[in-house]
Amino acid sequence: MRGVATACEESKPNRAGSLGHGDREDFKKMNWLNTHILKLKIWKDSKGQDLVEYALAAGMVAVAAVAAMPALSTTVNTVFTKIASIIDAHVT
Repeated sequence: MRGVATACEESKPNRAGSLGHGDREDFKKMNWLNTHILKLKIWKDSKGQDLVEYALAAGMVAVAAVAAMPALSTTVNTVFTKIASIIDAHVT
């Protein structure tokens, strides 16, 4: 049959050793398809996601605690100073 290429003939390299125009287009389409399939698998893969969320939450709590320390330290110091003065007044 002339004019009808079989699947085997389409994938054969031409005389220069490279793929024909149709084969290059098919290769580009397959490469694009494979790339997008891999992206979908990555986005659907949720293994380890919980660990990352817990680490981010712990990090935010640590930052909030460090930010609140200067304001709390003066308040705590005042409270303990008052307690110490009351104890000293009643013990002696």
